[in-house]
Amino acid sequence: MEIHQRIKYLIELTCNGNQRLFAHKLDFNPQTVNNLLNRRSNPSFKMIQQILNAFPDINPHWLILGQGEIGLNLQATQYSNKSGFKTSLSEPQSEYQLASERQTLYTQRISALEREVQLLEKIIEEKDVLIGYLGKLNR
Repeated sequence: MEIHQRIKYLIELTCNGNQRLFAHKLDFNPQTVNNLLNRRSNPSFKMIQQILNAFPDINPHWLILGQGEIGLNLQATQYSNKSGFKTSLSEPQSEYQLASERQTLYTQRISALEREVQLLEKIIEEKDVLIGYLGKLNR
């Protein structure tokens, strides 16, 4: 398995396949992660450091070299796919943690939209004043 595939596997396990959430956790542009997964670029040393910092239970030897197990202290679950091949999966992050992060993102988005509405209301108010002033000039 190449490093691109290991990172994609990590995204599946830790972020339910959400590349944007993964990029957010690493403080990277989602396009950077997308380019990496589509093999348009290789992971930088900084990206590997960020992954290991964001997910401290990940075995660095597994991530970088593909050696050993994925996690150092992760609980693994065995399952069989249709071919009968057994693989080991790590438990994804708790739903509570993901929900909390989504809530934070939604709260930030709502705040931004509220500021935008206030700005638009001021613009409308200024236009109304200007229209009233121009109406008086035309009389």
